[in-house]
Amino acid sequence: MDYDYKTSKLWNETLGLTNDANQDKINILQASFIQTRERIAEFLGKIPSLFPGYTVHNISHSDALWQMTDIILTDSEIKINPVEAYVLGCSFLFHDLGMSPAIYNDYSSLRETDLWKDTYAYFIRETHAQDEAQRKADEETIRKQHTLNAKELPLFRFEAEKGFKKEYAYLIENPDLRESFGSTIGEIAASHGLAMDEIEKETLNEEISPSGFPSQWKLSPLKLACILRIADAIHITADRTPYILWFTQKLNNQSRLHWNFHSKLHNPSVQKGQLVYISNSAFSKSERDSWWLCHDTLKMINQELRDVDLLFSRLNIEPLGAYCVKDIDSPKALSTHIKVDGWTPVDIQMKVTNVSSLVQSLGGVALYGDNQLVPLREMVQNASDAIRARRKMDNEDESWGDINITIDTSSEEPFIEVEDTGIGMSEKVLAGPFLDFGTSFWHSSLMRDELPGLENSGFQSTGHFGIGFYSVFMLGDKVTVTTRRYDEHREDTRVLEFTAGSKSRPLLRRAEQNEYIKNGGTKIRVHLKDPSKLSDELAETKVPIDSYIASLFSCMDCNIYLTTNMTSKKKIISANDWKTMDPFDFLKRIHANNKRKYYHFGDKEINDAYLKEISSRVRLVKNQKGDILGRGCLDANVDGFLTVGGIAAGNTRRYMGVLTATCHEANRYRAYPCISESDFKKWIEEQVEILSEDLSWEKDDPDFQIASVVHAFCANTKNLHVAYYKGKPVNYNDIKQIINTTAYNKYVIFQKTMTDILEEHNIVYSDNTFWSVSFIPYILRSSNFRMLRTFNRHDYFPIYKETMILSTIIAKACAEVWQEDVNLITKESTIDQPIKEVVGTISGKEIIEACDYVITKSPKEAPN
Repeated sequence: MDYDYKTSKLWNETLGLTNDANQDKINILQASFIQTRERIAEFLGKIPSLFPGYTVHNISHSDALWQMTDIILTDSEIKINPVEAYVLGCSFLFHDLGMSPAIYNDYSSLRETDLWKDTYAYFIRETHAQDEAQRKADEETIRKQHTLNAKELPLFRFEAEKGFKKEYAYLIENPDLRESFGSTIGEIAASHGLAMDEIEKETLNEEISPSGFPSQWKLSPLKLACILRIADAIHITADRTPYILWFTQKLNNQSRLHWNFHSKLHNPSVQKGQLVYISNSAFSKSERDSWWLCHDTLKMINQELRDVDLLFSRLNIEPLGAYCVKDIDSPKALSTHIKVDGWTPVDIQMKVTNVSSLVQSLGGVALYGDNQLVPLREMVQNASDAIRARRKMDNEDESWGDINITIDTSSEEPFIEVEDTGIGMSEKVLAGPFLDFGTSFWHSSLMRDELPGLENSGFQSTGHFGIGFYSVFMLGDKVTVTTRRYDEHREDTRVLEFTAGSKSRPLLRRAEQNEYIKNGGTKIRVHLKDPSKLSDELAETKVPIDSYIASLFSCMDCNIYLTTNMTSKKKIISANDWKTMDPFDFLKRIHANNKRKYYHFGDKEINDAYLKEISSRVRLVKNQKGDILGRGCLDANVDGFLTVGGIAAGNTRRYMGVLTATCHEANRYRAYPCISESDFKKWIEEQVEILSEDLSWEKDDPDFQIASVVHAFCANTKNLHVAYYKGKPVNYNDIKQIINTTAYNKYVIFQKTMTDILEEHNIVYSDNTFWSVSFIPYILRSSNFRMLRTFNRHDYFPIYKETMILSTIIAKACAEVWQEDVNLITKESTIDQPIKEVVGTISGKEIIEACDYVITKSPKEAPN
């Protein structure tokens, strides 16, 4: 049912008066309002075309706000004069007008805005569907901008080609009223999208005496803004969801919940200062989610009423008729008038009673272990994200930005401090997502508001989880965060101080002059609770502290400086230098973070000479586009690691160097390379060419670790040795020649056993026997040594691939020589059904071992 605004008490006591002493003035206001309403109604009627799932936002909603105002002014001493009624009524018309696609001639100008580009970038990443992403970006951008548009539209001049000439029109046609009140109408209409604490700042609080009208007709914009806000909020009744529209609108699940509870609500009333809603029918068990959404909406309305009541009280404005929603604090009591059928609403949603305990647990040792360097890692990660964001906002190059690390474990107040030249934080960010455990600022709607254009710039953050900062409390309870947004003044620097860890409320204050950050950025200082722990952990590395920390951040795209125990500042990382620095220096940097100091085979130490020897094999790892995604070499003895955002994450095996990676786990102990298997295979083929030139390195790889990796990636092993034959290493071509020469119909493949090891110099191997390895070599592994056998990002243990095992290369050679199907000639030994064969003799006595494979030539059919 549509409302007739002319039946409202507000209309009849103001613009609807007929015999007032100032009737001529009222007639002018009334005529202008009616004309403006007729024009705006056309625009509002277009809203459903873009927002089909929304409840009614057409002219009937604007008209209904006159009656909603009657309701909230019940028993109130607030008086509204004709000028205020005109301004408020026009605000009703304009407040949602910005949602109408009709105000845009087309979407081209909309899609040129930073907000649209950022929003589209977000949705295309989420949906991977261009049309859907554009539609959602249009909808979200208009929804977010509609309050801003409401501010401009009362003064906006429309233009159109009519015949052969241009014509112009305004929604408020009366030029005197438009000039006198257009700006105020726009401010009030736009204010309904502001947070409550922003309304007082943005809306004029002083009363205005409009010229040309009676002096007693004073205009109070702040009062009217609050009335609009509440009237709009409380209009959640059945007229917003007309019955026939259920059959024509396309509603998603969330829209159905909204429509359902709206359809069940009568108009509210005011009883003893409380706003009371009554349902026209009960919510069944299947409608319980809709009931709870109604409950949550009423809680929002309750908070709005209380906020306005406090504001009016502070400013000595007469209160509204209602200051709260009845029974909102008790779902069971609320259900006596927002009725339910067959169930009882009990608020048993999941809660965290001890938030500080959760923060201490998940933000500290329980998640990261007792690693004293994790907080440093998290601080540097946050700093690097802030620098990358500022690069995009300021159009700086990819090597711009400094991070200063200070570690002082010897002074009276030992501390760790990380300072960056990044984007800095506003007070809203500092007091919001920065302190909201589990909420990341990056790629949020607040980021798009605070840093327009960043989402669309290609910016990617390393941080995703919103918990990294809280790891600092592993080191100490006293923490100071000093920050200044990059585009603010020095005196806008803010300080956030924790004195008792996450258990107490932090202090947010303006910085003293000696605390100012000169050029923007953030500085975090943690006072160490037990400096000996950090000192001991650094001492255990047995490498200089600057070398060890450089290895942690080996692929950083920022300049990193280190100061320790009041020594002079030293540059330990130049932005992106890992791509171009001397290969030997690169490997030394990497190896400083490697706990393995000896060969995988034997007790030979991995020293500078060994790193120097293998450094000649170091090559860049690139994708098809030429992007550098790693650097390193294949090696059987030295481990490398993956890097996420330039910071060391999971280990690599049989690959010495770094591979850039992504991570989807908060503790960053498992990561996934950015390089694809096919692109990595090309790099492996390059390594094979280098390794084949001089096979002297194989003395340090007696069981073909490197060849196994090459074969696992389906690359050609070429001259690399892949098996032993009669005690000597052989390559693939050697094997084919042996098969041709010996001409056996059966060959046996086995792994080295204790007999082979103990009797290595006495055993005489059979001529049809090869020794090779029968395991799948992995490149990746997590910190707890779980194998990640391929680069697959979703399956840790993909389907077992028989052909990845190096020993199957012998079967392949047989098949090639015999020109047969390898699957038909190969029989695999299993634990349940082991195949035992003679593999050699010792002093004439046969040695029978369980073998891995038996390759048998198919018998040839006799000719006819």
